Amino acid sequence: MIDSSYRNLIFLSEPDRYGRFGHQSFSLLTSWLFAHRFNCHFLPNQYSYFASKYNDYVDFSSSSRSTSIIPSNTRYLRLEGSLPDHVGNTKFNLEDSKSIQSFLLSLQSARRTSKEPICLQLPFDQTAGVFFTSINASMHSDLRQIFGKLICRRAHDYPISIAIHIRRGDVNEDSHPSWYIKDFYYLNLVYALFLFFKDGINVNIVTQGEILFHTHPELQSYVSSGQLRINCASQNFINDDEIEDFSNLLNADLLFSGQSSFSQLASLIRFGRIQVCVVKEQNSRLPHPIDVEVMAYALSDLSSIERAKTFVAKHLSHLLKKS
Repeated sequence: MIDSSYRNLIFLSEPDRYGRFGHQSFSLLTSWLFAHRFNCHFLPNQYSYFASKYNDYVDFSSSSRSTSIIPSNTRYLRLEGSLPDHVGNTKFNLEDSKSIQSFLLSLQSARRTSKEPICLQLPFDQTAGVFFTSINASMHSDLRQIFGKLICRRAHDYPISIAIHIRRGDVNEDSHPSWYIKDFYYLNLVYALFLFFKDGINVNIVTQGEILFHTHPELQSYVSSGQLRINCASQNFINDDEIEDFSNLLNADLLFSGQSSFSQLASLIRFGRIQVCVVKEQNSRLPHPIDVEVMAYALSDLSSIERAKTFVAKHLSHLLKKS
């Protein structure tokens, strides 16, 4: 049971405003999550710069834990997780047990300083780390309330909607070789999906930059029939169509995310976890430690069409029954 003595705390996020939608969202969600976790409140904030367009669709003030009322006797404290690092950041590493303990001790210390309300400003670009694994059904419902305008309530009937996010844009073989997964592996996955599910699916690929799926002979018939759609933004950083892209990810029956806050966020909102995550290899690291139901390792699971078919048959029909 959560200690009720934390109720005088009000959390406030300070996101990196140069981050894009996914990056800013996970920072904004950190104060939301802590408000739930410690039985208190948070100050709702908005998106800025590259993500400001999402303010028309996302409303943190709709959360049951948000507050816009700051009592006149409120004290303001700024949490500091460590000495400034090489870029001046002082955030807590909430994937490390010692840093987590330091964070909890900081909360206890702040709570003891006063019985009056305390507004705790989190460190710049702070994210919740392992606390994201504590999201329960009630919190998931509240999360969907915040992002409700992006959610379409569609019936789960024929055909099955599958969305795949392929991380590109600023990610390529030179800039981020550990994140970059060649088209070849996704081609095997998509072809295996159609071989297994036949005409019972639509596949929507969301990506940026050049991708050659539509020219591959094995997939031509699916492109022509409209069963395979590719939303490919020409811009590498700013994507004018990203709200539509995010909505497509968010409303799929089966969602393949990757090493991307953008697709991780969609899966978290949609399912309360990451449904299927495609990463390069077994030692690949996700941007946020969220519970993953099924992990696909491209270099092994998707290295051939036969391996991809085995992966699909083993994992995905079971997932769709649960969704």
